[in-house]
Amino acid sequence: MSNSMTVPYVSFLTTTKTLLGQSTAEVLLAISPSSSTPFMSFLRSAQRGLLLIRARPAFSVLATISESRPHSLHARPVTTSLRRVVRARRPKETSSVEQPTDLNNTEANPVIVLQNAIALQRTYAVVNAYEVCRERGVLGELQPQDFAGLIRTIGIHTTKFQRYRGVEKAYEIHAELAKAGVAITAETEAAMVKVLGLKGDVSAAVRYARTALATDLGEDVRKVYDALIDILALRERPEAATRLLHRMTEKGMKPSPENFTSVIRGQAQFGAPAEAVATYEKMVAAEIPPTERVISCLINAFAARGRISAATKYFDEIEKRNLRKGTAAYTAMIRAHVVKGNVGDAVTFYRKMREAGVEASPETYTYLIQVHGKAKDVAGACKFFYKKELVENFTPTFPMYGALIDAYATNGQVDLGWRKLGELLRRHATYVSPYVLAPLASDLVGKAPAYICDMLKLADIRPSAQAPLIARLMETLLHRVEHPQPATALALYNLYGKELPFAAPTGAHVFAVAAHALNGDVAGAEKAFEAVQATGQKPQTGAHTGLISAFAITGDQKGALKAYDTLKENGLKPDAGTFEVLFKGLGVLEEGKQVDKELVTKLAREASELGVVPVEARHRALVKAFETSGVALAVDEL
Repeated sequence: MSNSMTVPYVSFLTTTKTLLGQSTAEVLLAISPSSSTPFMSFLRSAQRGLLLIRARPAFSVLATISESRPHSLHARPVTTSLRRVVRARRPKETSSVEQPTDLNNTEANPVIVLQNAIALQRTYAVVNAYEVCRERGVLGELQPQDFAGLIRTIGIHTTKFQRYRGVEKAYEIHAELAKAGVAITAETEAAMVKVLGLKGDVSAAVRYARTALATDLGEDVRKVYDALIDILALRERPEAATRLLHRMTEKGMKPSPENFTSVIRGQAQFGAPAEAVATYEKMVAAEIPPTERVISCLINAFAARGRISAATKYFDEIEKRNLRKGTAAYTAMIRAHVVKGNVGDAVTFYRKMREAGVEASPETYTYLIQVHGKAKDVAGACKFFYKKELVENFTPTFPMYGALIDAYATNGQVDLGWRKLGELLRRHATYVSPYVLAPLASDLVGKAPAYICDMLKLADIRPSAQAPLIARLMETLLHRVEHPQPATALALYNLYGKELPFAAPTGAHVFAVAAHALNGDVAGAEKAFEAVQATGQKPQTGAHTGLISAFAITGDQKGALKAYDTLKENGLKPDAGTFEVLFKGLGVLEEGKQVDKELVTKLAREASELGVVPVEARHRALVKAFETSGVALAVDEL
C-alpha cells in the first residue's frame, strides 16, 4: 500500500484519540479537507451519511466506519496489513440514581414503578408492583386515577394472564380503596364497569353501574355511562346502547363523539346498516364532526352484506371531509369485495392501500386469505398468510389461521388444515379460538371415532393439548357452526378414557350437558351434570342452564323451574341465556299457547333486577317476555 494512503490514515487514528467525546461534525472538521487521498475521498463521500446520524457520539461513528464495508467507488478494500480500529465502547454508567422506568428494579420507588407499569400495560409488572406497594403500606400515595388504571390493566389485559383472575383481582383492588383512604371516583367505577363487561358478564356490568350511579360521583358521572354504552355496543347489544344514549340526553348530558362512535360501531357490526346511518346523521346534525373511524364503521356495515355501491359512497365521503383514509376504511372495502367473491378487486384495493402508505392489518390479510380460499386458490391464500407471517415480530392471529385452514378444507385438503392446527397449538399452548376450529369441526360431522384420532396424530398434537382441544371442538359444534351438531359433539365426548387415554376436563362435561339437552335427553344431561360435580368443581351458570334447557325442550316446565331454583340456591346468577331457555320452555314464542302471565312477569322482573340485557338477534323469547309483561329493561332505569 502506498504512503499516501498510510500517513493520513495513521494521522486520522491519532486524531480520534482526542476526539472521542466530541460530536460527528467536530471530528469531520478536525480532518483536513484538502487531502486528496483515496481514504479522504471516502470520508468526504461518507460525510453525507454521517451527518444523518450527527447526534451520535464520535466514537460510535468511528466504530461504524471501521467495521462496515462501504460499497463506495472511492474506498479501497481493507487489507490485513492495515491497523484495525478498535471499537470505542461507551463508558458504563455508574450513576446511583434510581431508574423508575426499570420495572424490575426492586430498589426503586414502588409507586413510580406501578405508575410506569400501568402506562405500559405490563400486567405482570403491575401485579408485582401492586403487591410491593401493599406490603410497604404505600397504597395511600396512589391517586384515584392510578387505581382506575390498575383495575383496567389487571382486569382487562388478561388474555394471556390467566394466573391472576381478572375480575376477582379487580374487586380486590377496589376493596383496597377504602382501606387506603382513597376516594372512590367516577373514573374508578367506570373502570370496574369496563372490566366486568369486557370479561363477558354484561349483567354484572349493568348491576355495578346501577349501584355506582346511585351514589354521588360528581360531574364526572358521565364516565360510567360512557363505559356502559361502550360495553353494550361491543357485546352485541347496540339497541340497549342506543336507549342508554337517549337516557343520558334526558338527564341533560350531551352525548360525546365517543358515545356516537360506540353506538355506530355496534349497530354496524351487530345491527342493520340503516340504524347505523340514522345514528350517523344524528351525530352530524349535532355538529359533532365524524372521524375516519366512524365512517369506516359505516363502510364495514355495508361491506359485510356485499353492498359495494353503498360502501364506496362512504369511502369517498372520507376524502370529501378532508380526512385521511386509514387501515379500517381500506380493509372494509376489501371485505366488501371478499363477500362478493371478487378476488381481483380485493387485491387491487390492497395494492391501492399499500401505495397510499397505509399499513395493512391482520384483519386485512384475513379477508385476502378468505377470498382466495373461496376462489379455490390455495396458493394465493398461502401467499397472503406468509406475507404477513414473515414480518419480524409478528404472530399470525387466530382469524388468519382460521381463514387459511378454511381454504384448505374448502379445497379438499383438510389434512393440511389439521397440520396447520398442530402448528398453531405448538405456538399458542392449548387454547384455540373457535375461528380456527369451525372448518375442522364441520369436517368431523358423520366421521368415525378413529378419524379424529388419526387427525390428531397427523397434526402431531401433544397429549397435554388434546383434552382441551376436544372440549373446544365440542363447543364449536354446539355453538359456532350454522346448525348445531349435538351427535358429533357427544361422539367426541365419548372418546375420553377410551380411544384417547385421558380424563375429560370440566368444560367437556358442561358441553355434554348442552348436547344432551339439544337431543332432548334429560337423563343424559343429568348424568353429565353429575360428572361436572364429580370433578370437585362447583357447576357454574352454564352447566345449570344446560340442564334447564333439557327440561324445557322436553316440555317439562316443573323440572325446568326446579332446576332454575337450584341454580339460585347455589348462589349463582342466571344470565340472558338462562332466561331465554326458561321462557322458551314456558311457550312464550308459541302463537296461541296459553302462558302463565303472572309467572312470566315475575321472571321478567327478576331478569331486570339482575341487569340482564338480551341480545335481540339471539334471545327472542326473552325480548318478547319483556314486551308482553311490560317490565322495563335495567338500562331504561339508570
